[in-house]
Amino acid sequence: MLLASSAASANWFSDKIARNVDAKKSEIGAGIAVIAQPTINSAEASSRRILEAADQVAGARLGQADALISRQVGGVDVLLEHRIGQIDRIAATRLKEVDGILDKDISRIDAIAAKRIQQIDELLNARLNDVDTLLSNHITDVDERIGSRIDQVDQITEQRLGNVQTFAAKASSVVFSGVLWLVGFACLLVFAAAALWRVYMESAGAWPSGGTLWSRIAGWWNKVHNRLVWQLASGAACIAILFLIFFKVLPRGSTENLVTMHRTAMLRSLEALDLPEARYHASQLKILDPANSVYRGMALKIDLLRDVLSRPALYQTPAGINRTLSRIEQAEAQFGEPRDGDIDTLKGLILFRTNPTRQGEHDAAMLCAAALKRPASESGFALQPLARSYVENYLSHPLPAAEPEAEPDAPEELAPAALAEVVAKAKADAKGRRALTPLSHVLLYDSLVRELTMKSLPAYRRLVEAQAAIESAPPAQRAALIAGRAAAAREVIKAWEDFDEALASHHSLDDTSAAYAVFTLKDAMVSRARAYEKSTAAPIPPVLTEKNYPSAAARARMLPPRVMWAKRYLPNAGSVITFQEAARFRNDEAAAFAFERAFADFLKRKTRETALRASLAAAQLGLAYGETDLAAAIAADPAAPLTPEERKSVERAAREAPVSFL
Repeated sequence: MLLASSAASANWFSDKIARNVDAKKSEIGAGIAVIAQPTINSAEASSRRILEAADQVAGARLGQADALISRQVGGVDVLLEHRIGQIDRIAATRLKEVDGILDKDISRIDAIAAKRIQQIDELLNARLNDVDTLLSNHITDVDERIGSRIDQVDQITEQRLGNVQTFAAKASSVVFSGVLWLVGFACLLVFAAAALWRVYMESAGAWPSGGTLWSRIAGWWNKVHNRLVWQLASGAACIAILFLIFFKVLPRGSTENLVTMHRTAMLRSLEALDLPEARYHASQLKILDPANSVYRGMALKIDLLRDVLSRPALYQTPAGINRTLSRIEQAEAQFGEPRDGDIDTLKGLILFRTNPTRQGEHDAAMLCAAALKRPASESGFALQPLARSYVENYLSHPLPAAEPEAEPDAPEELAPAALAEVVAKAKADAKGRRALTPLSHVLLYDSLVRELTMKSLPAYRRLVEAQAAIESAPPAQRAALIAGRAAAAREVIKAWEDFDEALASHHSLDDTSAAYAVFTLKDAMVSRARAYEKSTAAPIPPVLTEKNYPSAAARARMLPPRVMWAKRYLPNAGSVITFQEAARFRNDEAAAFAFERAFADFLKRKTRETALRASLAAAQLGLAYGETDLAAAIAADPAAPLTPEERKSVERAAREAPVSFL
């Protein structure tokens, strides 16, 4: 009510004010009109006089202007006639010149047109060749797709026929069991009827007339047991012979041979990673023995192997990871204890590829080592070569301070010596077995990277140690040290050149994940080694830029191997990939240069600050080979002890260092 009354009061008040203002305007206007009237009359008379005087002056001025304009128009007419004549003569001359120019231009245009027509003809021929090549490629692709579809149709047909055979065998087994049960029941009925008939016939006249019931039975048995026993025994023998005849004559539907055949074929296909064939045999085993949890687990495991190995994106998204983990849990529930080695190896693969660092590599290695330690199971271990490779990858640069897992279901933490024993035993057990063909590129690439690591990193360490010695040595001794530095640089270069030759010679790596994994390698080390090899100065060579190396030939000699790898493996790489790889090289080169500076400073002056910088730089680069971890060695130097917090930061940087294995 208060708001309503206030609003009503405000409206009323406004209206009142508006009316008051309008009334005031009317009163003011009437007063101004009365006051201003004499002034208006006076102004009107003055204006009339001024206009009359202006009219007289304007008439005189117009007469003067008319005479002046007449004289000017006459002069302009003569001038225009003269100019028109000049223009006519100039136009005639210009038309002749234009005619000559046009003749020349037409000839030139004709030549240019002929040249352009020839270029268009050549371009069309080139495009026709491109179209022909494109059509050939598409025809080849279509042919491959048709062949793939034919193979799929053949495989599906084979599976359907196999299903029919399995169902027929299982149905025959069920029918055989039913008929055999009926025959046995009929034989029992016949034997019971014959036995009752013989007892009745033998009892006629043999039943005693007096005495108790038990005495009568005893007397009856004494009279008939000699003949009745052999008659009943003969009848039972005849019935048993008849049952055996039926058992032998009736067609059996036993599935034991079929189960053995499918199980053997499944394990053989799984060992060769022929997963579609292995999945088919697993499905047949599920039909033949649906209560067997191992066969259900095998079917789930084979599906997991197929999807994880052929669809890497499956474990690169949160949704895909959730589905994969759920499927792994289902398969493990079917197998029970002990756990399946293939599933543990798959878990290690997913762990490493979702976190390709030294810590992820450690976790994968422990899972694979646990799988390798278990005795052979009836479910097979097809991924044993991959599990062994993961452990060997980790042993090429094990973490010096691995964190033990507190969870009860975590794999056992094994020291490098114990891991080496596991690998040696696994190699002995697998002697004579061929490698996994579908994963051969992974095993080959990892072995080449391990060899590169063991050859290049020790030489690179000697190179940086020589650089520190050069900076600390007097000028007279630097020449020999520079020669030693160049020798170490050549060892680094040789290791990378051998690696590149091995890559180029193994064409099985082309168009595989290994062809793209090479770009994750820190090949900036090669450029740094080439800079050291050519340098005869004491300071650390600068990074590869046009400013630091004005000579194009010098820069070309220092280019990293990824330039050749891009031409070999990424011939159609776009500008985005080129920019990305260039940026990756710049970052790796800057990190290598920072380590070289920090490590040289540490060797020259061992303090806590220089030790921390050098150890962190070494940890971030992942400079570890065999039992030697350069970051841990620097951090553990008693001449420059680090604080516990600093040691932890170095260990964390080492665990987070990226790894280039597959």
